[in-house]
Amino acid sequence: GTLPRPEREAQLNRAVRDAATGSIGELLTARALQEQFKEKAVNARALLGTAVELMPADPYVAHLHAVAGGPRVEGVRELKEVTTPFPDYAPAYRDLAVAYWRTGDRAAAVRSAATAMEKAPTNPTTHATYAQLAQWAGRFDEAVAHAQQATEIDPDYLNGIAVLASAHQI
Repeated sequence: GTLPRPEREAQLNRAVRDAATGSIGELLTARALQEQFKEKAVNARALLGTAVELMPADPYVAHLHAVAGGPRVEGVRELKEVTTPFPDYAPAYRDLAVAYWRTGDRAAAVRSAATAMEKAPTNPTTHATYAQLAQWAGRFDEAVAHAQQATEIDPDYLNGIAVLASAHQI
């Protein structure tokens, strides 16, 4: 996300060329990411669906497929379907926390965010997500603490910095 758009597009094109030398599933995944960049979520989701069929043991691809269409009503169910075969895959719990929050299940959101932090305690995104939920719940001291932790893990993590600034501001 820090590269200028033309450079990101060039890197995605290179990634697709590189993936063409790998498996069909890898090529489909690279093409799906390229389609997402072009804001063609329907195409990306279709490509990822096939990639999941070709690579059923890959949690990353299953997770990408679950979130490819953006926030949707089906998001909770699809992300839970990722956590069942991949119980240690923290990014699915992180995104499941946000999906639960959007559906109004605040307790499940906090549990999922806590699980994500438990599974990946040194990943700044898990702490930033927990901080965001705490902020939405009006627990600003807790939000600041977790956002601060995210920025300590990775001082260049822009989302952690943004959540920290937002929690302080509010």
